[in-house]
This record gives sequence, structure tokens and C-alpha cells, in this order.
Amino acid sequence: MQILEVGCGMGHNLYSLSKLGFRNILGIDLSPECIDFCKAKGFNVLLLAKNDNFYLQNSHKFDLVILYDVLEHYSPEDGADLLLKIRQVLKDDGRLIISVPNADYPLNLKLAYSDITHKFIYNEISLSQLLKNCDFISSKFIQMNSYTIYDKNLFKQIFKKYFLRLISFFGELFWKIMGMSQGIFLKECKPTLICISKKK
Repeated sequence: MQILEVGCGMGHNLYSLSKLGFRNILGIDLSPECIDFCKAKGFNVLLLAKNDNFYLQNSHKFDLVILYDVLEHYSPEDGADLLLKIRQVLKDDGRLIISVPNADYPLNLKLAYSDITHKFIYNEISLSQLLKNCDFISSKFIQMNSYTIYDKNLFKQIFKKYFLRLISFFGELFWKIMGMSQGIFLKECKPTLICISKKK
């Protein structure tokens, strides 16, 4: 499987994918500092300039493209331009995985406005609209909590697995009830939105 991560940052996903056994992974980013850091760690990465023709040179090459916490740094118009470019390098049967802050989660307003590079955050409806406009089919949406359960410290792992899970359950229930008080019915209300899409 050929995998591309757009906006690989400091290589957290590149590391995780390699630990899972994937070998054909390329990370691209606009930040020279991030690319230098990833190269020092031995990852296969490429620095892009703003007007780089990378997407035109690599047509229909990748089985999977990952956009992890990247799309919120683009306006919807620029995000659409990025998705159209990604579409060029995705195989016809390939998949696009997107992770963004979930706009349906009320506390994400703090996240949205605590970083001046954030331009827009999405919920399932708006992200689906954007993808359809770029000739993607939104095949699946998943909402997730933003914390990870696994930890080297056994006490922390137990705390996250049971206590944080319980708090998250009641927190989500609270926001669903608050939504209903305004006539808004939320199926789920978790901070991270994952979308898995394919080309139309």
C-alpha cells in the first residue's frame, strides 16, 4: 500500500504507521523545520513550496491519503483546492482519511479560536458538502474522544480507560440534552471527527 500524509508535521503518524508495519509512506509538509526534524528521524518526507507541482507529477499513485488536523487550517475555498489536488494523486479505488475538530462539540469553540492559524472547523454536514463539491463520496463518519487510552503508566491507563470514559459519557449526554433544549438533536457529540472517503 502506498500512503501519503499531507501535512505530516513532526511525524507522529509516520511513526505510528511504520510501527504498524507499513513501509511505503511519504510525508509532505510546508514547514522546513518539520521536514528537517522528520528527516533526522529517518522518515521519507518531502518539503513542498506553496506552488509546488507535486500533485501533478504523482497522478494516481497513492492507495491512502491522510489529512490529520490539517483541513481546519484552510478556508473552505482553499480546502477545496487542496482536496482537488489530493484527488489527482489518489488511485481510483483509494481512500482519503480526514481528521478535524468536530464543530458539533461545543468545547471545540475554544480550540477553534485558540490558534490563529485555524480558519474553519467542520461538522459532518459541512465536511460532507465540501467533499461532494470536490467529487468525493463521504462513505463513513466516526466521532472520537480526543484522549488516547494507552499509556506506559498502568495507573494512567486504567484512569483513562475507566474514569475518563465515564466522564466523557456523561459529558456527551449533557451536551445532547443541552442541544435538545434548543431543538437540536445530536446523535453523537465527541470532539474529533474522522471521515473516510473515496473518489466518485
